[in-house]
Amino acid sequence: MDAMPDYHSFHPDTEAAHDLAHCDGLLLVPTDAGARVLNPATSRVLALPSVVAPPPPLPSGRIVGHQAFGLGRNPRSGAYKVARFFYRSLDEVELYAGGCTYTYALGAEVLTLGGGGGADQQWRETPAPPPCPVIPGRTATFFKGSLLFTPHERVLGKEAPGFIHLSLDDELFGVTPGPPCDKRIDYAASSMAELRGELWLCAGSPRPGIGSVEMWACGDLAGARWERRHLVEACVFHGHRSLRPVTASAGAILLRVGPSHLWCYRRQGREPGYGDIVNMRRIEYHRHDHEVVEYQRDTMYAVSVIPYIPSLVSI
Repeated sequence: MDAMPDYHSFHPDTEAAHDLAHCDGLLLVPTDAGARVLNPATSRVLALPSVVAPPPPLPSGRIVGHQAFGLGRNPRSGAYKVARFFYRSLDEVELYAGGCTYTYALGAEVLTLGGGGGADQQWRETPAPPPCPVIPGRTATFFKGSLLFTPHERVLGKEAPGFIHLSLDDELFGVTPGPPCDKRIDYAASSMAELRGELWLCAGSPRPGIGSVEMWACGDLAGARWERRHLVEACVFHGHRSLRPVTASAGAILLRVGPSHLWCYRRQGREPGYGDIVNMRRIEYHRHDHEVVEYQRDTMYAVSVIPYIPSLVSI
């Protein structure tokens, strides 16, 4: 298994902005303007068709971005699909008490990748719009035929009912309830990934450096039966709101901490400590001609890592 580095712009309000997504050797590279799909093993790159213009930015700047992407595979047909959530409109209403509320209209589109022939010429809208606003720029997690998006409680204006999932078979939306955490889930500080055939969720504290992170696992979206596997104390990752799962083995879990660190959490044997943390800003890139390129700290702000297995899937 190789690790694919992801260099992207960073905004303090959303650490997870436009992460890479992967499925069977295909990579999705989303940006503010659109997305590309590539297969590093075959050197094929597919630029997806243009999308609709974004809604105008809010004057306050409290909401950043207007769309979120995801990549997955329809288990029934075997087709690979890219989904895009977007805000048709998003308006901010100031309240007398000093806060604000939002009005919005939502939409979603799906595009099917063709075997060897590129992609559909047009995005097609889902039969029904998403049931809940999601965090823009937060790339969806693919798990057993569905894409899971993170709800945006600030825009929603109340506690979210759960994670928003999109079935890649019938292209219909639904809601997957979160686990019964000790405290209310802070969806903005949570993160999830598919690890060893299970859906894993790290549910963090609502405030930086406070409390702990609970790690939960779910074997199937039907019924969403969550099991708490680990409780991680905050002292190791002080100042960061969330841990983000990357990959796992029988004895350890690799997690991303903040914008540029990796942490190897040992499941058993000893207490976790700072010695298991790696600073990815010291990364070196070994090119095919055996030259080494070192990336200096001041040339990047955020680095992300995903698991990757090469394949010959055609796009």
